[in-house]
Amino acid sequence: FNGIELPTCYPNKNLADALQSVFVSFKMKRHVILAGEEGCGLTKIARLIAQCHNMKLNDNKDEKEYFCICTEETKCSDLIGGQKASESINKSKTLIKWKQGFLSKAIRSGHCAILDSIDEATSTVTERINPLLDQKFDSDDVKFEVPENPNEPEILINPNFRLLCTCKIDKINQMSPAFINRFDVIVLENQLENIKPDELKELVTLLLKSTTFT
Repeated sequence: FNGIELPTCYPNKNLADALQSVFVSFKMKRHVILAGEEGCGLTKIARLIAQCHNMKLNDNKDEKEYFCICTEETKCSDLIGGQKASESINKSKTLIKWKQGFLSKAIRSGHCAILDSIDEATSTVTERINPLLDQKFDSDDVKFEVPENPNEPEILINPNFRLLCTCKIDKINQMSPAFINRFDVIVLENQLENIKPDELKELVTLLLKSTTFT
């Protein structure tokens, strides 16, 4: 895949085109929505893309994944963070402390964060991250406002930070155009399109190798 090693993926033109488009967008400091039909492997591909991005960082020893499956129950605090009861009340006078969300951690560290099934998230969640998507990376001192945290109401955005969302292609038109337009939308086409018999045999072999029988 043009220098990108994805040993567990079946090599095909549609996947290669999608990968190339995503990494070009990342290079241009853009965030991405990866869209496709249900069952086409969006989640797996997104996680592999994030791994590739994160491995390029200087602190590539950090193998932590910044990943969230969005549902109607997903709250802004799940992403940004929130006030939590202190676990060491006896040792500290602070009863409530701020617990940083996974998205806030990725923003600081410059990793790629994944919001899987963004089409399932509520408008409250998407509207909350809109200001993050509006940021222009023209300087080294760009911040994301977090008024929920009175002790640190701003987070310095690492210039390497990227947001990668997945979305079902038939749901994307149901989302807010103002939200969608803040991303580069890249479509993962059917990876089995025009597959030849010998290529199908290769795919089956790959699937069998990746399957563990008990």
